[in-house]
Amino acid sequence: MKKFLMVLFVILGVLTGCSGINDSDYINTVKSMSTNNNERIEDLVNKLLRRSEFYLLNKNSLSFDEHQTPMIVLSYQIAPNEMFSQLKNVKPILPELKNLNWKIEGKTKKGKVIAVSTDLVLVKIPTEQDGDYIKLNTEEIEIYSKKDNIKINFDIADVGMIYLDILDRYGYKPIVKEEIIEDKLQYDEVEFYPNGRIKYISDGPEEWEFEDKPIDFKSLKKGIDDITKEIKEYEVTEEDKGEHFSWQLSYLKLELEGLSLSKNLTSEEKEKLNNLMKTLEKTHIEAQRLWTN
Repeated sequence: MKKFLMVLFVILGVLTGCSGINDSDYINTVKSMSTNNNERIEDLVNKLLRRSEFYLLNKNSLSFDEHQTPMIVLSYQIAPNEMFSQLKNVKPILPELKNLNWKIEGKTKKGKVIAVSTDLVLVKIPTEQDGDYIKLNTEEIEIYSKKDNIKINFDIADVGMIYLDILDRYGYKPIVKEEIIEDKLQYDEVEFYPNGRIKYISDGPEEWEFEDKPIDFKSLKKGIDDITKEIKEYEVTEEDKGEHFSWQLSYLKLELEGLSLSKNLTSEEKEKLNNLMKTLEKTHIEAQRLWTN
């Protein structure tokens, strides 16, 4: 995956009232400069801050490993619905960009270094002044964690961009503590029969309706065994890497999660459902090998 900043090259901005230019005018000129994609530097930096904050807030619960990036990109491209469901279950924390501030931090050979910071992230933008012009090269922009001054590379920012795009696309809203009532509110809608059995569940674009009857574990196991066998025997081609398995696995997962919400489950039933979920997760890993071959 190309680093999104690396395609922007050198940008020029025109200073107004160059004689005796003050820091505020200098910063405003840089903010108003546009990239080759007609995006203002101010907007670009805000995106960098948001993606980097997302990484710092969620690095212990989501994968940002560069070795996993191809898998994350592939999931983003062919299975965004499932990716959203997985992200939503993790309950990621969204960035807020608190105390956003632009200031001059130092000098370059002929210009100034602009520092843009929030409570969590610092972005440094080296610039050069040539007469009435300010020049900056986006490849020289650097991102740091304010807490420990560790540099955040652009690959990590790119992964944050993917996660945030999925969350924004499906309208994710984090659940605050006061809103949590049992576990069911991690889904968009949950309904129960009077006896406590699950009746209906929806999660993003996916939904499942349940009959008012005891759980048929034999049928559930057969469904998982059948798709597992089909995946193992599937012949991958350049045109067909078995992407259709993604939504099948996603719906099976939703069915198991829905059944797990039933209110009168015995310990044995809970254990059986948990074991089926573990089996399904292994099958999903097997399917991912198809998509990456």
